[in-house]
Amino acid sequence: MTCYLSLMDELIDFEDVAMLKKSDIIINYLGSDSEVVKLFNGLCKGATVSRTNALAKLKGAVDDHYRSKFKVWLPSL
Repeated sequence: MTCYLSLMDELIDFEDVAMLKKSDIIINYLGSDSEVVKLFNGLCKGATVSRTNALAKLKGAVDDHYRSKFKVWLPSL
């Protein structure tokens, strides 16, 4: 569970919460999107998470995809 929460902490920012709410993945009862971001940012505070686990590898793959030039060039085609 800690690995998953750590991954979510690293991935979620304000824009992500809005997208996840729009897709009905997150239902926000906290009031504002910034409160959701603060919640995820604080859940694993002080926890130690191994960076060799499968979720860490998944995050690396997501980061690589996000930074891909092909992803940037494709919409302009």
